[in-house]
Formats: sequence, C-alpha cells, structure tokens
Amino acid sequence: MKDPYEILGVRSDATKEQIKTAFHRIAMETHPDKNGGDPIKTQKFRDATDAYHFLMDENERAAYDYYNKTQPQYSDDFYQAKTAEKKAESRRTEEEYHRAFEHEKECIRQVLRSLPLALAGLLIGGGLTLISYLMAEPGGTYRVFTGLIIAGGLALLKGLLDIWVSVRTILELRYEMKHRL
Repeated sequence: MKDPYEILGVRSDATKEQIKTAFHRIAMETHPDKNGGDPIKTQKFRDATDAYHFLMDENERAAYDYYNKTQPQYSDDFYQAKTAEKKAESRRTEEEYHRAFEHEKECIRQVLRSLPLALAGLLIGGGLTLISYLMAEPGGTYRVFTGLIIAGGLALLKGLLDIWVSVRTILELRYEMKHRL
C-alpha cells in the first residue's frame, strides 16, 4: 500500500511547508540527474513527486484523509486513481504543448516565407520604375511598373498581416500553455 504521507516521511497533520520541505529533501537525494541512473532512486523520486502533488491539492488531501479514517481499504485505491489521473493529465498537457510548439514553428516559417517575396516584388517594381525613369530622355516619358509595385505592396501588406496573425497566435498559445501548467 502506498501512503503519500509515508512516502514523504511526514505525519498526516503536516503543514504544506513541512510537506514541501520533505519533498525537497527526498528530491535532492533521489533526483535522476543526481542519482547516476539508479532505477530504485528514480522510482522513489517519482513516487515522492506524485505524493507531493497529491498532498498539496487540498481537496484531494481532504478526501484521502476522510477515506483513510472512515474506510481505510479505499484510501490506497483513491490515491492510486488520483495520481493516475494526474499523470494522464500531464501527458495530455505535454502533448498539447508539443502540438502548440509545432504550430508556433509553422507560423514562424510562414512569416519567413511570405515576407521576403513581398519585399522582393516591391523592390523589383520600384527598381524597374527607377531604371525606366533614369533611362528616359529629359522631359520624356518613362514607364511606371504599377502592376509590380501594387503586387509587391499587396504582398508586403499580406506578409505584415501574416506576421501580425502569427505573432498573435504564438502569444495566445504561450499564454494558454503558461496558465495551463
């Protein structure tokens, strides 16, 4: 039977600060980065992490304490079910984060593709107009490459709009993920 209080080595009336201190002590001893890959210590770290998160949630802790006092045979099942829920939720959140990160990268790629083409169209149209003007005889007529200038300008506006939409999307994704974790 896994008892979150026993895992952390605290009493059932421990304060949040005592729980936090116990978790940090165990984490320092068993963290995978510090234990050299010892599977037993890594499992202790995972168990301590689960127990810490479980006991820091006031509602889950109160429900566990209730079951532990009134129906101890169900307290372990309750703890196991709640930690399994949290792990599944963490996996879903991690998957959503990775999807959001990939979406963010695609937004950035889209901006990087559209802006150079827009600037090139505008510069080519403006450059050809300038060349035409310089090659015309004084007082003569020259050709304005209006189509290229307009197309380049529209492409530039579209590129700027893409940047605005992409940056807004990226910021929304980051805000959502920050407040979800």
